[in-house]
Amino acid sequence: MNEQEIYLPQWQALSNQRRLDIFRQIIRYFVRPLWPVTNIRSLKMQYGQIIIDSCQADLNQQTFIFVPGNLQGHFADGIKAISPFMIARTATTANLWLIGELNTITGEIQGDQAALKPYVSEIDAFLYRRKHSLDPFTTTQQTTKVGQLVFQTTAGDNIALAVRKNWSYRELRHHLRAVGCNLATKNQWEYSANGNLSPFELPINQDWLTTDYYQTGYGVAFPTAQNHELLNDSGIVKTNPFAVEVDSKEIVAQLINADLEIDLPETLTADFVYRPVINVQLD
Repeated sequence: MNEQEIYLPQWQALSNQRRLDIFRQIIRYFVRPLWPVTNIRSLKMQYGQIIIDSCQADLNQQTFIFVPGNLQGHFADGIKAISPFMIARTATTANLWLIGELNTITGEIQGDQAALKPYVSEIDAFLYRRKHSLDPFTTTQQTTKVGQLVFQTTAGDNIALAVRKNWSYRELRHHLRAVGCNLATKNQWEYSANGNLSPFELPINQDWLTTDYYQTGYGVAFPTAQNHELLNDSGIVKTNPFAVEVDSKEIVAQLINADLEIDLPETLTADFVYRPVINVQLD
C-alpha cells in the first residue's frame, strides 16, 4: 500500500479486490487490537450516474466506513485537502458507551472483552429475566436497563450493549482517544456526509435495512429523530439533516453545511449524539 492509493482519484481507479486488501491493512494498523473485526465488505453508493466505491466493516459491533483522502475536497467554504479516515455509519447517544453485542439465543457476547468484563453480572441478570419471563415468546422491543448496562434491540437476535455514562464532553473525548478514536472534525463530518458531490445529490437506493434511517455521501446514516452531533470542537454541533420532513436535496445540503453554535451542558444528555472517527495517517 502506498499513500497515493488511499487518495482520490487513485482509490476509485483500483479494483474492488485491491480496495478490500488495502482496507484490511488499514484495519490491522489503525484499529484497537481488542476490538473484534467482522463483516469486511465493499461499499457502493449510487447518485445519478455517479458511483462512490469504498469499503466498510463492523468494528466492535459498530459499522465503520472508509473515506479516502482527497487533495481537492469540496466544502462549503472552498476546496481543501482532507486525509483519509474511517467514520461510524451511525451515531451513538452521547450518554452511552457501546461495548459489545449479545445474542439472546446463544448467550454469546461479542465486543471489547476488557470493557465487557465488569458487567458480567448485569448480562446474566438480563438473560435470567428473559429466560424466566411468563411470556415464552418475549422479545425486547425497547431499551432495557440493568445496573449500568443498557440493552438496545438491533437486527435479528442480537442486542447492543452500552454503558450508561454521565460524562462531560471532555470525558467523552478522553474515552474515545483511549481506544484510538476521536470525534469528527467539521471537515470530516461534512465530507463523509456530502461525498464530495458537487452539486449535492441524494442516493438512488438507500443501502440500509430499515426506513428509519436515511443516508448521504459515503453512506453515513441519519435517523429521523432530532439530534445534534458532537464534533471535535466544543463550540459547534451539526444538526440532523433529516430531523424534519425534508423533500429537497437542497435543504439537506444546506443542513449538512450549516454549523450550529452551542453551549454544551456540563453533563452530556440524549439530546446529543457522537460518531467516532479513526484517523488514517501514513508515515
